[in-house]
Amino acid sequence: MNDTHCDNLTPLQDVTRQYQEYLSFSEELMGEPVRGFTLLYDVKSQLLRQMKSSRTLGLRGLPPIRTFTPNRKGRTLEFGIHDCQIRFGDRDYRVLQICNDIDQDRSSSFDEFWVIAAKDYLPFYRDLRRMLKLQPTAQPPLMTESDFNRLWRNTIGFLQRGEEALQRFGVSLKRGVLLMGAPGNGKTTACRWLESEADRLGYEWRTVSSDQYQNMCGHGQASRLFDLDRPGFVLFDDLDHALRNREDGISNLEQSRFLSELDGIRVRQGVVYLFTTNAGIDDLDPAFRRPGRIDHMIHFSAPNPDLRRDFMSKYWPREIAGQLPLDRAVEETGGLSFAELDEIKKQLVLNYLDSGHWDWDEALGMFRIRMEDETPKKFIGFNTPRV
Repeated sequence: MNDTHCDNLTPLQDVTRQYQEYLSFSEELMGEPVRGFTLLYDVKSQLLRQMKSSRTLGLRGLPPIRTFTPNRKGRTLEFGIHDCQIRFGDRDYRVLQICNDIDQDRSSSFDEFWVIAAKDYLPFYRDLRRMLKLQPTAQPPLMTESDFNRLWRNTIGFLQRGEEALQRFGVSLKRGVLLMGAPGNGKTTACRWLESEADRLGYEWRTVSSDQYQNMCGHGQASRLFDLDRPGFVLFDDLDHALRNREDGISNLEQSRFLSELDGIRVRQGVVYLFTTNAGIDDLDPAFRRPGRIDHMIHFSAPNPDLRRDFMSKYWPREIAGQLPLDRAVEETGGLSFAELDEIKKQLVLNYLDSGHWDWDEALGMFRIRMEDETPKKFIGFNTPRV
């Protein structure tokens, strides 16, 4: 195709031209007719777990273009192809993931485009749907009844009530909910359960990590992370760098951009923004905490005695729970998180495999010794050891 006239193309013509180009090149690479498709973020995340192997190629004989990033991977593919082998059961599919993130002014939505052989399109679709249906249903978080009701009312319940409120009273359907608390007390469990409920009820779900947010900011596309195609949730997981107080009163550009995107130029409807943080309320920027950005805060503190009792008696295997001195176990674990209780369970199992019997006192004692060893020692005065 003559590219000299590309500047005069309408947006639809430009999309069509790119679509034809991607299909043509993919057919050359795969040696057979192909079909194209795109994926929602969470479907993509689950699909990539089935990846058996992959290689990276450039387009039209050119080397791939990568961006060096501060995230854990260190680089991302901006322009090129991931040639993937995806396994479902005993069957492998060859799938191409075409990435084109370098042209930010184009009207095309094909910044990521997937291709599969035409003959595999329907079998692949059926296997993908089967995989999604087989995803286990998450357990609800273990919380007091009042806290659980608040969580439901301000998330799933809010979306369910929102359509009527918008139609009858013209109220914008948007809510910010902050999940706070030390690690191990149930924030992640609550988010997994909400995601499972969203999927069951037909709401959209998107998880935004710190690395992904920084990457999209670098491409001027951060606003896309805040928008959904239908009512649902956007979870910003541990995005503390964008939420904490600004140092010395100096405006942080990244934080200002985040708050601006959260407000949105246009009114967003049918969305609940979820935020998780281990920071204390005083560590968060007041501009982030104000109503309209954060409408409700739910604190996940260490479980009380009733929750510890329920956790050990109902969530642990019966073989373990039946051998526990339950009343004493509840009393002796005050202040511990759910994650720390699970560490005691692991120690119980390890001891049982060695000795053949369940010994609560030994498991608790070994857990306490390990916690003491892992706690940084604080030295004061002139006897501070030299490093």
